[in-house]
Amino acid sequence: MPTRNRSREISWNVEKKIAEFLADNPEYGGSKIRQLLLDDPKLERQQIPQLRTIQRIVKETRGNLGPLDRPFQWHRMGEWGLPWEASEFILGMWAYAKELSADLEWSLQYSVPLPPPSVRLVHWWWRVHQAAPDETRFFVWMWGRELWRCDLYKDVLGKPVDVAGIEAFLAYKPWQTPKQQDIYDRAIKRDTISPLPLALVGAMHTEELRGDPELLEHFPQRGSATYLEAQETDSLMALPLESDEENQQ
Repeated sequence: MPTRNRSREISWNVEKKIAEFLADNPEYGGSKIRQLLLDDPKLERQQIPQLRTIQRIVKETRGNLGPLDRPFQWHRMGEWGLPWEASEFILGMWAYAKELSADLEWSLQYSVPLPPPSVRLVHWWWRVHQAAPDETRFFVWMWGRELWRCDLYKDVLGKPVDVAGIEAFLAYKPWQTPKQQDIYDRAIKRDTISPLPLALVGAMHTEELRGDPELLEHFPQRGSATYLEAQETDSLMALPLESDEENQQ
């Protein structure tokens, strides 16, 4: 079980980033990761620790990575608890992620080329596909990536993250019809379910960040109650984004 040194003065945002960098690129050392932290616009207001501190955190975090964080290999699916019947979908997602790198090249939202998917990420691809089997591969990639992060923070950093809002969103499927959107919004207003984290709104409504322009129709429209009571989160899926009205000014 991972342990966290409470005496260590370090931003949780920075600690999460280090875990993600290492999970995606386990060969990275302290110097490389510190430079990436310094270059990250989302951390410009955060205090970045000195190199020795980063090296210590990298060593601790790398020690908490496990078999689920190794690169996915199709011929070993059975060893990792993935059904062979999922092969067509998972291999299709693997190829899709490779091609998605080209679509996201100019976006500051994601680092490209995208790293090879880990076993942990592929598990979440498959789970999201099972929850929403008719949705696009980008839908699976985006929500799988967000749930992968939450799982990583829990297992590697020892800090569970509340995913109730994402689970409710996938359960109610408000993007499918106006009626389902209305039912979903009313459930949030009644406090029956948790809303999505507010920071996910930008990622879901910005065509510039998507390789699949048709994805917009899958998400709630701006102005719905979906996010009204959501709390701000430091989710790494989304950056603060300008609205269409702001862009026109």
